[in-house]
Amino acid sequence: MRPFPIGAYCQQTLFWLGLSLGTAWSQPTQTVSQAQQRYQASIAQLRKQYASVPDFSAATDYRFGMGTRRKLRYENGTLRDVRTDEVIHHWETRREIILPSEYTVLLQTRRGTWITIRENQTGVLIRQGTVEAYLTRSPLRLPTFRDHAYAPVLRVLHHAVLLQVSEGLDSLGTEVLRRTGNADEGTTAGGTGTPAARWFLRLWDEKSPAR
Repeated sequence: MRPFPIGAYCQQTLFWLGLSLGTAWSQPTQTVSQAQQRYQASIAQLRKQYASVPDFSAATDYRFGMGTRRKLRYENGTLRDVRTDEVIHHWETRREIILPSEYTVLLQTRRGTWITIRENQTGVLIRQGTVEAYLTRSPLRLPTFRDHAYAPVLRVLHHAVLLQVSEGLDSLGTEVLRRTGNADEGTTAGGTGTPAARWFLRLWDEKSPAR
């Protein structure tokens, strides 16, 4: 088991979900609640139009490693390498919050410390206090889809498609990458089909482009 990797101290104030990490980070529950409410409202509204749409966020674990990045899985306080089953880190947790639409897992240790595991356009990082370290890096374009009525849902669907890149995608998955500016990730023609890609393209075609 590896200790938490000590990375360089941040030189700038970072913002996460609209909350400055330099202020009141010990109790992020209000901002977290807002993110959860936005996603749940979005999926509920979508189901009024499409009753059969699946909830791709309904899981007790969370996977990181979009595109060609190292594949990681968080579950019950443990972060593992998906391919090797190596335990990268384990925390004794008091609570955990999975935010699929923000590509983030928040956990609070028994000592009260908040840990963030987050995936962004640079890679997958762990942050504790003012210390952060990347576990895997590879540039990706992750649009917020902010002008779309179902922006949180689109982010979850985009995540699901990007997780399949290393296994190869079918033409629908490849089209998702093209539209979001990630065509350079490279896929295998005739690869894995994904319901996420079908729903992503269906919603995309109803509304505005990615931003």
